[in-house]
This record gives sequence, structure tokens and C-alpha cells, in this order.
Amino acid sequence: MTRRLSWVSFLLLAIGCGVNLTPKQLNEPCTRTSECISGLSCLAGVCLQATDAGVDAGVDGGPDGGSDGGT
Repeated sequence: MTRRLSWVSFLLLAIGCGVNLTPKQLNEPCTRTSECISGLSCLAGVCLQATDAGVDAGVDGGPDGGSDGGT
């Protein structure tokens, strides 16, 4: 029984090591978006303000000056 408790304690310690429970703030280093506070994304290793992924930067040829490759 003691050996089993020691093994469970070791596993819990191993799982908990290296886990940072404090979310990263703006401009703090990160390795993944889940480390950053809500509304930030991990880009180039830094927590930055998330941008609107729906913006197409004018690629559709609309009034914003993009080219659609048409006639």
C-alpha cells in the first residue's frame, strides 16, 4: 500500500512540474495560445492581441483595392 501511494505521489508531482497556472499577459513570452490570457494569441513566441481572422486584406478585389484575377 505504501509503495502504491509513493507511486501516485510521484505521478502527481511529475504531472504538476512545469505547469504554469498563471496566464501570460500582453507581450510576455509563450509557447502556445492556451498560456495567454483570454483575448491574446501566442504569435512568434509572445502573447499578442488576437486579430480578426475574418479580414482578408483586400484579396477579394472589392473596394479595398485587392485584385481578384478577373478581367
